Amino acid sequence: LQTEDGGGWTKFLQYEVDSYTPTAAAAGVIATVSTLEGKLSDANTNLIGGSRTLLSSGTVSAVSSSSVFTLPASEPSLANHWLGYSITIGTKSRIITAYTAGRVVTVTPAFASTPTTSSAYSIYGPMKEFRIQSE
Repeated sequence: LQTEDGGGWTKFLQYEVDSYTPTAAAAGVIATVSTLEGKLSDANTNLIGGSRTLLSSGTVSAVSSSSVFTLPASEPSLANHWLGYSITIGTKSRIITAYTAGRVVTVTPAFASTPTTSSAYSIYGPMKEFRIQSE
């Protein structure tokens, strides 16, 4: 957390030249007074705004495509209930862009591998939003 300039924000990338090759690991120093290159680790970046909260989990009950599938009867039958939340299947997460009263989920972007009726899912939310500011 940066506090030297009034604080309350987290710097996660700083570079000295026009090119920067991102990595998953932390690299360099990102102190406010530094002019060197640096990056907050992906794990720490994902914690900005707090950790994700698991709200629901289960097994997919029907599949139409890699972006449209149905959740089980244990999920709420209220249209838009999970709209904007994150759904994770395996190690991949997507944003729920539509949710019907019939428990049909649409995600964006589509999963690279189409879920199956044995795919376990977890719903987290709501998705954190990040604003990138250029100085």
